[in-house]
Amino acid sequence: MNASPTPNVRRLMLALDAAQCAGADLMLAVELAALIGAELEGLFVEDSDLLSLAQLPFVREVGGRSGQDRPIVRESIESLLRSRVQRVVGELERAGKARNVPVSHRTARGKVVRQALAQCETRDAVLLHAHGSLRPVPRRSSIATAAGPVMLWYEDGPAAAASFDIAVSLARQLRSDLLVGFPARPFVTESDVRGQLASRLTLAPGQVRLRAIEGRDVDALISAARSAKATQLVLAAGARLATVEMLERMLSHLGSGVILVR
Repeated sequence: MNASPTPNVRRLMLALDAAQCAGADLMLAVELAALIGAELEGLFVEDSDLLSLAQLPFVREVGGRSGQDRPIVRESIESLLRSRVQRVVGELERAGKARNVPVSHRTARGKVVRQALAQCETRDAVLLHAHGSLRPVPRRSSIATAAGPVMLWYEDGPAAAASFDIAVSLARQLRSDLLVGFPARPFVTESDVRGQLASRLTLAPGQVRLRAIEGRDVDALISAARSAKATQLVLAAGARLATVEMLERMLSHLGSGVILVR
């Protein structure tokens, strides 16, 4: 068996909406950080729109038990978010300790994708959306655990090698195939790309499929990932499809996890 690649990643950032963070996301992040040998940082983003909404005088909430409406107070929303973050940070630290993964955290205010892009640095990987298929796989198990392949969007660039290595590492962990999407270009065939990536493709544990995506179109990428039932999508931060708007569209329309590598 070929040796597993070691991604050149220093930190994994788990970017979460502070109002919606959940335990399942944390477990996935800790397992991925342990897999690629990275530190783990939780980035908890307080939605600026939600906090602004709480300042409007006509906005009210309905009590779950009383059924009565009452004004929404910004301070109570902020307090609720802080309490939620504190609870989740405690879970994150306990899970990290169990897997020997160094854990830190920070909070920010704004939108999740925009804040993640603003705060990640070189040699960071950002888990923008966790997907429930990433689970610890027993070392002696030979049973496939993934419903679909890991998908890599591949473009030449500074983070191309690290994103490829993370995709291969995930495919190994999940006992899954690898689907490599690449920009369709004139006179460039699938065989050409396969030849360029030959040495790296040998590291993949299962079947490797390549697919040209026309025009670097985010909707075409989403369609390819959905049709393949991809469990994770990995792409480099420098890719032309890695803008704030395109990443937000991916998160809205994909059923897979999204990992961004800088």
